[in-house]
Amino acid sequence: TLVGADGDVYFRYDSPEAQMRKLADYSFMLKDFRFAQSVYQVARRDFQSEKAWRSYAGAQEMVGVCKLMLEVQATKAEFDGNFEDAVAVYLHKTHLPCPHLAIRATFIYYELLKHHGLYAFAPGALLRLPASLGALHAMVCEQAAYAFLKHPHRPELRKFSFHAMLAGQGYQRADIGGLAHRCLRMVRQSLGASLYDPNGFEEAEKRDGHSAEASAERRPLTRSKWSAIDSYVNHELGTQCMAAQSYEQALQYFMALMDSDQISPKLQAKYLQELLQLYLERSDKAGAPELDASPHGRMELSVPAIDAQMIRVIMSPELEGKDGVLGWRHGGPAPEPLAASGSGLCCSAGEDVAVLVVVKNPLTIGITLNSFTLDCEFAAPADAEHSESPAFAVSTVDSVALEGGQTAMVSVSITPQRAGHLTIRGASYLLCDILPAYRALRLPGKRLNDTKEQRLAATYAADTRLGFTVDPSYPRLDAVLEEFPDTLVSGSMQRAQIRLTNRGALACQSIALWLSHPSFFDVASPRLVGSSDEGESDLDDTGAQSTYVYSESVPATEEVLVANVLQDCSMFVLAGQAILSDGSS
Repeated sequence: TLVGADGDVYFRYDSPEAQMRKLADYSFMLKDFRFAQSVYQVARRDFQSEKAWRSYAGAQEMVGVCKLMLEVQATKAEFDGNFEDAVAVYLHKTHLPCPHLAIRATFIYYELLKHHGLYAFAPGALLRLPASLGALHAMVCEQAAYAFLKHPHRPELRKFSFHAMLAGQGYQRADIGGLAHRCLRMVRQSLGASLYDPNGFEEAEKRDGHSAEASAERRPLTRSKWSAIDSYVNHELGTQCMAAQSYEQALQYFMALMDSDQISPKLQAKYLQELLQLYLERSDKAGAPELDASPHGRMELSVPAIDAQMIRVIMSPELEGKDGVLGWRHGGPAPEPLAASGSGLCCSAGEDVAVLVVVKNPLTIGITLNSFTLDCEFAAPADAEHSESPAFAVSTVDSVALEGGQTAMVSVSITPQRAGHLTIRGASYLLCDILPAYRALRLPGKRLNDTKEQRLAATYAADTRLGFTVDPSYPRLDAVLEEFPDTLVSGSMQRAQIRLTNRGALACQSIALWLSHPSFFDVASPRLVGSSDEGESDLDDTGAQSTYVYSESVPATEEVLVANVLQDCSMFVLAGQAILSDGSS
């Protein structure tokens, strides 16, 4: 035996131990793996007795290779111990550590496991290498992560995410930004898949014929319930994209940071400040396309939270009572709403429509919403003439301040100018008066169950709750109760007035007054405001007043049938004698 300059024990080429090792190598080359394994085991004992640790580790490594090269199915304990012992000796027992030999043994073992499809053993074999190897250890972690996707029963995506993150951090410490970005992006994809689509990676690979990592790159960004890891990954990805001057992708990752309400207020303030600063840097960059808060340049942000189910559309908000288009069946107890063009909401041109939007700040820090308005879509009738004038006007709320967790109601006014159908598509605003953002407002329609395909695929009809019809043929009649008491003492009388104002361009005919208790009221004749007392009422041949009064049950002796007309832009007052009638309007 000889002692080398590195302190390890070696054997001369003509020594019995070296000859035994050469015999085992020749047998291995001739594919006599069983005989080669027995010779390697004999040489291994000799190397161990002489404390030639490097030779001992090499023989131990080849014993494991021979076991895996045999066609027999061996258990993990029969071959894994050989490679584990070889790697440990290369790293710790030799006079000088031999990491290059440990890496060689590890990758030979890994390739043999892949050849036999034993991916369940591969992560443990790869992760024996120390973290001091730098970028090489990051590559080993990445390969171990891919091995978890090849699990024989089910892909272990959470373990894949953990080791892919370790690989990304290793690449980042080694200043290999491209590989670090790839690993962290795969973590972002797999977090959502592990919660909602456990077989997503494997199915994509079988369907598209691409590798698992390529499938992860093509998967869209999804929200993960692992808020801490999710925020860390998005922040790292956004920082890397900023360093690479990929401002569009960086904005997406920083906006995704706003989705999490589980992080501390200090981090939320830091992320919001970085997001606004990133947008300002992008705006200052020469040649950068201008962002706008519109469906075409959509920049959708989850702050603030807007529940489309809570949105209310109110016709003529300045008036009290219920507004709408109603139908009254002959002898019916009360008017019923009529649907118009698939939606129960309808108004006339020029009528104000108030939209109440409930906004909530999901963060724990305060924010402001500036220039808050609604994005609407107008569809003109097929036979309508082309017009250059705007079809509608939408108001803008200058500023809405929201503290952490605060909920507020924002009122936006819409004034349609032409006939057609108006649909509310979303809300646009400036976050903190800097970042233009857009929130789409969608509501699921009625569940369709007519056909088998609709029942199996959960098909929904188009929802019309955020739309209304504009028809210029509808009159605009305002009704206001004046001096109407809330309570009355038995036997007392109170004079009240109903003021009717025609604000539309059409005449209002056949005006009817509906009473729940007609015997409690005494309705007088209508009177034009500003007219003289003489000739103010319009009587027919029977002396009846020109007003319809309907009740659920009216005695025949109290019926009065007349016609009543209000001219354009005129005002009337109803007061006095009770007039009861029935019929249809």
